[in-house]
Amino acid sequence: ASLYRRAEASGTALEILYRQFLRDVCGRLALPPDVNLERLAEVAARRGQVDRERFRRLLATCEMRLDAGKVTEAELLDLTRQMESIRKEIGIA
Repeated sequence: ASLYRRAEASGTALEILYRQFLRDVCGRLALPPDVNLERLAEVAARRGQVDRERFRRLLATCEMRLDAGKVTEAELLDLTRQMESIRKEIGIA
């Protein structure tokens, strides 16, 4: 993380963290890695006991930041914390 910060590559760091998060969540919920994000949020809410709207907001925000190609360090930290919180709720160690 500090290497990406020094290189001012927080967008790249977000992409790596977000893609791994999606792989982990899809794996835990037995969903294909190319699942529609809306379907992912629905299944996470039902099977993973995750707040659907909070999960959808996280996915949408990550997608928006990746599309824009930039994310501040503060946003990256916040998004990373949200991803870790959801991992714990779903039961990903």
